[in-house]
Amino acid sequence: LARPQDEPFTPAAEVMFVESGARTELTTLKLEPMGADVPGRRWAVTDDGLTAFAAADDLVVREIDLASRELRMSRTVGMVGDNAIADMVVVGRRLYTLTSRSLGRTGALSVLDLDTGVMARHTLDVAPLRLVALQDGAPGAPASEQLIVVPADGGPLQRVQDGLPLATLTGEGRWLDAAPHGAGAVLLREVDGIARVDLLTPSGTIDPLVTTRELPAVTRLVSGGEGVAILLGSPDRRVFRLDLQSGELAVIPGVVAQPDAAFALLP
Repeated sequence: LARPQDEPFTPAAEVMFVESGARTELTTLKLEPMGADVPGRRWAVTDDGLTAFAAADDLVVREIDLASRELRMSRTVGMVGDNAIADMVVVGRRLYTLTSRSLGRTGALSVLDLDTGVMARHTLDVAPLRLVALQDGAPGAPASEQLIVVPADGGPLQRVQDGLPLATLTGEGRWLDAAPHGAGAVLLREVDGIARVDLLTPSGTIDPLVTTRELPAVTRLVSGGEGVAILLGSPDRRVFRLDLQSGELAVIPGVVAQPDAAFALLP
């Protein structure tokens, strides 16, 4: 997915399909302009790999048939007063899209049912930054879609279940990030200038993770839910590995983060 920059008028973006066989071939598909920045992921793909959704300008989400390489319908997300798409993710058979407003005001969550095409819009209690999809619950438990809305201003976290926003999670300090961990989540917050990592249990309680050393002043936490988290944003640009079982913290040797470099997690 390519987004042009430094143009007086934002031209159309492109989806590029690369095929390797007897020779490598590249075909492109034109999309709506994508001049506006999206702090989180600006595209999401269904589990079967057949359909993608891309966030364009003016709160527009375009559906793409990846098998036929054709554009499907576009949809407008968000509510009156929203001005930007913040993040998007596909969970099960729903597309979740966060939209934000200016001046740190609360945003909205748009939930598209991929089977019926029905779009539901909900006002959030927080100014949203990104969405974190949690893993399924314990084996044998009823399947449900659990997500966490990470705030843009360090305020409370907000949980989402099966397409509906739930109550917020408050706590001391500023919430910075979250990632899936088991059937719950691992949470990053800053309290009195010190970073802390907590574990959110499936029942909704928050337990502190005891680490082998004091955490650096990190601001981002990345994890695929396999018991290890990567900590980013340290002023000295070092990248840390945190074992979520033992609490062991170690520097990843030979790896430094570029200062002020934006990044997004792939679907």
